[in-house]
Amino acid sequence: MQSAWPAPPEPGKRTLKAALAAELSAALRQRPDLKLVKVADGGADNWTFFSDELPRGEEALDFFHAREHLHAAVAAAYGDGTKETRRRFEQLRDTLRDEVGGVVRVIRALDYLRKRFPRRDAIRQCAAYFH
Repeated sequence: MQSAWPAPPEPGKRTLKAALAAELSAALRQRPDLKLVKVADGGADNWTFFSDELPRGEEALDFFHAREHLHAAVAAAYGDGTKETRRRFEQLRDTLRDEVGGVVRVIRALDYLRKRFPRRDAIRQCAAYFH
């Protein structure tokens, strides 16, 4: 009898990574002119896989996950749901999304918050996510 529950995630995502590498290799064999851009969330395992097992290419943090972490850090600084959190988050989110070099400005802002609120782990973790 088959279980109604989904299988637990595979440790290290070995099957997924092997499938991705095979698909990418096949695509690049057919179209070697394509520019490779690798996009993922901030999980260190993803970036190790990208750099160690895939061909060279640009690497980018996906905006959705970056935005979530950014909000968590700002909320840890100014209080979840406050006007200041909303204002500051929207400002930093727009900088990250829209400005050339915006990621550098966001990292500086997170480093400032980390120094201003040194005991708030959410800010420290978010700053590390962006570094």
